Amino acid sequence: MENINEVDVEKNTRDYLLNAGWKLTNLPKLIGIHGCDITAWNPRHRKVYYIEVKGDLKHRNQSIHNAFNEVIGQIISRMDIEGNQVNKARYYAIAIPSTWEEVFHALISVPNACI
Repeated sequence: MENINEVDVEKNTRDYLLNAGWKLTNLPKLIGIHGCDITAWNPRHRKVYYIEVKGDLKHRNQSIHNAFNEVIGQIISRMDIEGNQVNKARYYAIAIPSTWEEVFHALISVPNACI
């Protein structure tokens, strides 16, 4: 199975958003720069997405589990700093290689009350 690095995941996500009518409000970050990986605005739906991107590292299996905890922490800390009020129309998302989907589903537990 081929590794898909973070740069490729981010490029594919950015291309998808542009083709779907989203406006990207930040450039790709350089390594070591803090902040959200992708910020996108949809003028039609008046929504802003903050997207954290993760991809395979040399040791794929380890990178998947580490990335899950890291990305959840990044999103939660961003909500605290930037606020999460309903009137802000902010949504938070994760962009990962499709090969990670099964592992992430297993790591996420949704209470029945939330479904």
